[in-house]
Amino acid sequence: PRLVAGRVSWVYEPEMTPRDAYNAIVTNNIEMVAIENLPGRIAANSVIPYPPGIPMLLSGENFGDENSPQVGYLRSLQSWDHHFPGFEHETEGTEIIDGVYHVMCVKA
Repeated sequence: PRLVAGRVSWVYEPEMTPRDAYNAIVTNNIEMVAIENLPGRIAANSVIPYPPGIPMLLSGENFGDENSPQVGYLRSLQSWDHHFPGFEHETEGTEIIDGVYHVMCVKA
């Protein structure tokens, strides 16, 4: 993180290990959270938009505040999907419920 901090505007800080996040899934200590409620929440699963297929958030990482790049990107994808039906994005780790992106998070 020290080497990266001066080169990017956002450094991810894991709140728990991926193993602990997986254990939350196995023990059903998770809930689906709409994007407007993601700030401050911990992802139980990785969130991977296609293309390019590179994780934007890994299991156990915090979504950050309401202005974080992760939350903003999901808002942009949701807006695109609403404006261009039939051209929706594929984002592994999300579920669209009634037109709203949701992500599996560890229960608060």
